[in-house]
Amino acid sequence: MITSLKQIFALLLLGASSSLVFSSVAGANNNANFQQWISRATQCSFIISDVPELNVVDVRKGPGTKFARVTKLKRGDVVRALRREGKWVRIAALVSEEKTRERFQRLDGWVINYNINGCSEDKYDMWRL
Repeated sequence: MITSLKQIFALLLLGASSSLVFSSVAGANNNANFQQWISRATQCSFIISDVPELNVVDVRKGPGTKFARVTKLKRGDVVRALRREGKWVRIAALVSEEKTRERFQRLDGWVINYNINGCSEDKYDMWRL
């Protein structure tokens, strides 16, 4: 029950303090709660590269180039994205396939909006509008 209340509280605060919220939810008591939350609270998206020769995109600690790089993602990597702030999109998880099920690996970072697209045709440009 406490975990459910934490999740509800986290979702309510998502717009006001996404850093606090993500930390709270990502640190949930078990991985199953994280997997469920990611499925409900994020959008399927995939990485594209603005420089095709490089095929990689920097993931930053915050919404801007002044923030440290936390990792790199390859063009085509599927991620779950939370929201946009200016021209930056917050990433919550990297998606991997486990047999016939999607699994989410925690990833807290930001990518510039021209390096990410929505997974479905109706949401393809959602991070640039």
